[in-house]
Amino acid sequence: DMVHITYGNMRVVDADLTDGFTSYYPGTNGLMYWNENLGEDTSGTWITPSLWDHGNAIMIAASEDTDGDSILNLIDWGSYGGGLSTMPSMGIDANGVIFVSYSTVMENIDNGTQNFRHINIVRSIDGGLNWSSSVNLTPHDGFDGLFECVFGSMNTVVDDKIRILYQKDEEPGTTLGQDEDLVNFNDIIYLEVDTVGLFGTPLSVTDVKNTTKFTVYPNPANDYTSISISLDKTEKATLIIIDLLGKEISKKERVFYSGTTIETLDVSNFQNGVYFITLKVGSKITTQKLVITK
Repeated sequence: DMVHITYGNMRVVDADLTDGFTSYYPGTNGLMYWNENLGEDTSGTWITPSLWDHGNAIMIAASEDTDGDSILNLIDWGSYGGGLSTMPSMGIDANGVIFVSYSTVMENIDNGTQNFRHINIVRSIDGGLNWSSSVNLTPHDGFDGLFECVFGSMNTVVDDKIRILYQKDEEPGTTLGQDEDLVNFNDIIYLEVDTVGLFGTPLSVTDVKNTTKFTVYPNPANDYTSISISLDKTEKATLIIIDLLGKEISKKERVFYSGTTIETLDVSNFQNGVYFITLKVGSKITTQKLVITK
């Protein structure tokens, strides 16, 4: 009795609807998610001439900075007509835990000219409010992971296993369109993965109840906004701000004490548009949207 939607963030600009040409930005990052509890979708308006309002949808995953140098080191990649994180597929188990798989461009896994995509997965144990860190389901340790893993389709019913079909081949991109690679070896893979332990230590009832919450206000903001962070215990956390195109604007790592902490954020130098504020505590990631209007 609940609608859940997930989609890859992408950006296409058409300045002249009559000329048959568009400007496409394949480097747009982010996997988006929305459900009915997040409220009526207010998307459909431009925040600036180049930024689209995703409404109440939240970013739950993205092509990641796996080496931790704060730079997404990518050479090039097959676009498939989408952004860096595309082709989502969703499943749910009997306890209401939501799983979303997606194909994403992997940093530092490349053949010298293009980066490969792998199938990753995230989950939410609280109905879509908070999401885990991603897990690579297709590391393919042989050949240093140099396999393109795309078009993943998950069985919507998850029990003790996640079941996914996907295509694997040896070249990023497709033989059609942008890449025009020669047809080579390719396989359709059926993958079963145990859910127990996939995201670390199995959850207890206490783990499910202990949630991290934070709010952003005022929102929309002009010069300043406040971030209210509530934790059940004192923990080390990372606060990251990215723009709608996936560019990291700021990153702060510090210890937050149990209870509620208020962080004041100076946004006077931010451009008008949509930003995402992500709080990472352990393996748990929570994201809020911030709109800047001046």
